[in-house]
Amino acid sequence: MVRFPLKTNCVALCTLVPFLRQDLLNDDRINQVKQANDIADVVGGYLSLRPAGPTFKGLCPFHDDKHPSFDVDPRRQRYRCWSCGKVGDVISFVMEMDKISFREALEILARRAGITLEEDPRAEARANERSHLIKASQWAHEQYRGALEDRNLGEQALFYLEKRGLEDETIRLFGVGYSPSAGGWLFERARRAGVPLELLEKLGILSRSTRDGSWYDRFRDRVMFPIRNVRGQTVGFGGRVLPGTPGEERGPKYYNSPDSPIFFKSEELFGLDLAKNDATRSGQLVVMEGYTDVMMAHQYGIRQAVATMGTALNARHVRTLRRFVPRVTLLYDADAGGQGGVQRALEIFAASDIDLRIATLPEGLDPCDLLVSKGPSQLEKILSGAEDAIDHALRVEFANAEEMTVQQKQQAVERVLGILARVPALEGDSGSLKMDLILNRMQRRLGLSESTLKNRLQSLRQTQGPAEGSRDESNLSDQQRMAESPAGRARTIGRPEERELIQVILTQPRLVGEIDGLLDPQEIAQPDLRRILEVCIEIHRSGRPAMADLVRQSLDDPELAGLVLTLQEIGETTAPHMRDGWLKGILQRFAERRARPAQQKLKQQLLSTSDHDQALEFLRKLSVSKSSVPPASGGESV
Repeated sequence: MVRFPLKTNCVALCTLVPFLRQDLLNDDRINQVKQANDIADVVGGYLSLRPAGPTFKGLCPFHDDKHPSFDVDPRRQRYRCWSCGKVGDVISFVMEMDKISFREALEILARRAGITLEEDPRAEARANERSHLIKASQWAHEQYRGALEDRNLGEQALFYLEKRGLEDETIRLFGVGYSPSAGGWLFERARRAGVPLELLEKLGILSRSTRDGSWYDRFRDRVMFPIRNVRGQTVGFGGRVLPGTPGEERGPKYYNSPDSPIFFKSEELFGLDLAKNDATRSGQLVVMEGYTDVMMAHQYGIRQAVATMGTALNARHVRTLRRFVPRVTLLYDADAGGQGGVQRALEIFAASDIDLRIATLPEGLDPCDLLVSKGPSQLEKILSGAEDAIDHALRVEFANAEEMTVQQKQQAVERVLGILARVPALEGDSGSLKMDLILNRMQRRLGLSESTLKNRLQSLRQTQGPAEGSRDESNLSDQQRMAESPAGRARTIGRPEERELIQVILTQPRLVGEIDGLLDPQEIAQPDLRRILEVCIEIHRSGRPAMADLVRQSLDDPELAGLVLTLQEIGETTAPHMRDGWLKGILQRFAERRARPAQQKLKQQLLSTSDHDQALEFLRKLSVSKSSVPPASGGESV
């Protein structure tokens, strides 16, 4: 067998599904890629598999597997772990292993098979542009790295890095470079090498003078930290001005690449490409504030460290982090952990399904200095003692509760509740439990009744508008992560009629047209099932059949992809000629659900009245109500 390693929310439906991409590939092209990539070959590039009859077995990569429980079935082109319950196909596997999107996994597999994905000329042009930009960015990275190694050019920059305590191996690992002080150094090299200058301009590396149109380097006399995506491709740069140079007075200390088609400051995290594997094993990532802090942490063996691009951690960062780990620790310096830290932490915690912890450094020290002066044990102790976001907020706001006046306490309560009121909370049971936890902690600490806190929070939500930038957090509110395996949840998730509805339409996509307009997605109480239904209807309305692979592509969530596949599998156990009748029975049960409140009201009126004629009228209405809803039929086959 050839082994091929592959390293490399609730309003109208039209506004509720902003994540549906207009450039979704059709199902035939996705099937072509899947058929060209045998799952046993692809998985065998990552894991050691052994034959076991018609299937292959190995240790599951998704949990700490001691005995081979991971089953790869080439006949069905599916994998399943019989221990942790992970299930999927070849696309799901690459998404899970490389922590990438559906489209990125599909592109990797398409390249492996020599298949061209793009059908839309505009989409193909965008893909080509991205490819050229990444090549240009990589070329620039190599130039900067070469300049640092050149004694005539990079001696001062190398001296600065070594003075910070960074070793040569660490500098090479992170690919650090140097941009010389000459204003046209990179421009001249690009011109001689034939690198399109417009690409470097789009990346924010070169620029043109408004006076005469001449080209010049935007990064000058700076240590260059390459920003790499999770696949290790250089997509941007962070430049640190050298201390004691003329540039220190002219420009900012740090200067980052502007956003481009391949780089978004609000999404990328410095060091994530190196941290992701250790983070997946440990279950947490530590977010620091500086590039050298992250590098020093890795040098001292703390390899779960990443940093933002000079901006505060936001919802898009959290969405990226949540793909790898369930827990994130923010490492603040003594000043940043105060009021500003409270607001940031509570906003992130309340609006996302993530375990957020806060660790605070001793005053006057950053992680780099702490590691150099005291070694890793002190920082590890600080990280192990990190508080969860609620405790941190309450400790900061009510640090001197005994000495605070009533007015001061009230102001502190208002600050905390004001933050919570501006942030869109998670939907469903997860969101309710999280908010109850926050309010319960406040109640126990302050001695206020929980109902008082809830009422005030509700009042603030009605009077305050959403926080600036809360749109990103609202996107996160859909991310209901699975505490159980997709296989287990597919048989227990939501009410039976909700679960069966998704099973039958994933199995028979043409049936989506039968329910569109008859059933409001808001009738689906379970958030994940509702989200799947919304996507199915939106795909149908776009004129395409809501095939399972198109649904997965639009959802672009590995966990939900597993749920979709398993629900589809269950649906397929019902014979095709029975599925129309099954759907009819499901819709009857929804009709019964709609009628139930009115029937209960009639029953209460019947029991409470003493008027004989009125009682007969209530009885007649109740009888008509029941007869108008035929008895449910159908049900799950497994």
